[in-house]
Amino acid sequence: MIGKIAAFRKMPVSDFKFDLNPRIKKRLEIMKENMKGGVMFIPDVGVVWVTPKPSRIISLENEREVGEEILKVVMQKYKTNINFSELGWKLGGMGLENDGFLRTSVKGVDNNQGAVFRVDDPKCWDDIKAAESSMEKNRPKDYPWDSNVDNRDVLDCSSESGCAHIVNQILEENEAVYYSGHGSNYCILIKGEKNSNKINFCSKDVAYGRQTRLFVVSACYAGNGLAEWLVEKWVRCVIADDGELYDYNYWSPCAAWADAFWDRVTGNVDAGYRRTPHEARIETNNLFGWIPRNCNLDVERGDCNFYI
Repeated sequence: MIGKIAAFRKMPVSDFKFDLNPRIKKRLEIMKENMKGGVMFIPDVGVVWVTPKPSRIISLENEREVGEEILKVVMQKYKTNINFSELGWKLGGMGLENDGFLRTSVKGVDNNQGAVFRVDDPKCWDDIKAAESSMEKNRPKDYPWDSNVDNRDVLDCSSESGCAHIVNQILEENEAVYYSGHGSNYCILIKGEKNSNKINFCSKDVAYGRQTRLFVVSACYAGNGLAEWLVEKWVRCVIADDGELYDYNYWSPCAAWADAFWDRVTGNVDAGYRRTPHEARIETNNLFGWIPRNCNLDVERGDCNFYI
């Protein structure tokens, strides 16, 4: 606000977005088939394949692992002038911290912006409306957490790649996101029927560098592999379920759960004050725990002890 530079970084590490030559493309396909990871460009090193756990950096030029000594030279050349993890600063609304290895990593946006979307099942419509309404309610002596939540409803896409692009965009631009629909261990349903003409968003579709801090997934079994992979791709907290959920046309426990949960997370007038996602989930589940197998979400992945 005063025009003073608080910190700077010189290392231009980013997702690799320009065309690859045929030889590199072939090696990239081999990497994708055999191990989890993503493509990055590192100055003075080149195009590399980075695996999450265990962390490895492999050159796509020669398929050899990049040595630690080379990385130390690169880090020294392009190092930042500030240790973000010690100072805990926030620049441009993004929480930054030093991950101690290759780059200063963006852990999640903090912009008080929410989004909701659903599968094309009528039972899910009132769920996302309840979540949206709670996010938009005034807080005691304060404005709403988000007065204009981005209601994406059923996503406007017609292909797997197109739908994946939109979901990844939602998980990049919004601090908190709510999805209501159908799921499995590694996927949530975006379009179509559960057994035909379906388009899923799966673990393999999650792009690196997602900046959403809280993603609530109201779908059966999504608290398993999909939730874990979302956290691997930097979603800070995923709340979901590892079993079956039940909702009905004539009565909607999922909408009731969404309303109570988002009241508490945003700290609106109905809840009185803010809770962490962890606290809000526990309180909300206690409200509806007497109903077996409804929309109580029992799984947390990542770090859920913070305030949006």
